Amino acid sequence: MNKKTKTIICVASFLVILIIAISIFFIVDNLKKTASITFAVAPLSADIKLNGVSYNNSQTYNVVPDNYVLEITKEGYFEPYQEIFTLKDHESKTVYLEMTAIEGTNWYEEHPEDSIIMDTIIEHELNEASEFITEKYPLLGILPINVEYYTNDSEYVYYIISYDLKETDNPTILIKDYTGNNYDNAINRIKLEGYDPTNYKIEYQDKTTEYNYGY
Repeated sequence: MNKKTKTIICVASFLVILIIAISIFFIVDNLKKTASITFAVAPLSADIKLNGVSYNNSQTYNVVPDNYVLEITKEGYFEPYQEIFTLKDHESKTVYLEMTAIEGTNWYEEHPEDSIIMDTIIEHELNEASEFITEKYPLLGILPINVEYYTNDSEYVYYIISYDLKETDNPTILIKDYTGNNYDNAINRIKLEGYDPTNYKIEYQDKTTEYNYGY
């Protein structure tokens, strides 16, 4: 074997070793990276597949950060659901889903065991709505405020500042006055908390006729 051949073999061997080392590095590095996904799907018996692999409902799984296609089905009862998303390293995702029933089916009425997972989904939806509302209307985040005290003249003062979400896109600030003449006090309290009351719809409720404090 001449010197040139030996050199070629050495270089080739080095390149092979380098490629193997790099491959091992990336494999180990990917193994260290972990994301997680949790399924909270109604109905409980829904078929859940992530990149074609089946997963159990109401469980949390560690997965490799990657692009994913989520498919959820319950043939004959619900419209199929699909979602495409990316999970990054150390990212967690919970899939809250109440599947849309096919017209004419009554799965939830016939399967009361799904009420537990339904409660979880509803609670999540309410929390999300609450977070959205308080982000848009920050005053709601500190309510209710109960104000109760005696003045220097021993006059009892009691009112509550709360809110009504019947119109989620336009919440109403409620001033419930239990001792009378506290509208201005409530408005000043809102200002004291650092909020502009003119940015909100305000409803004053005189509760003195409903609650008798002996005055």
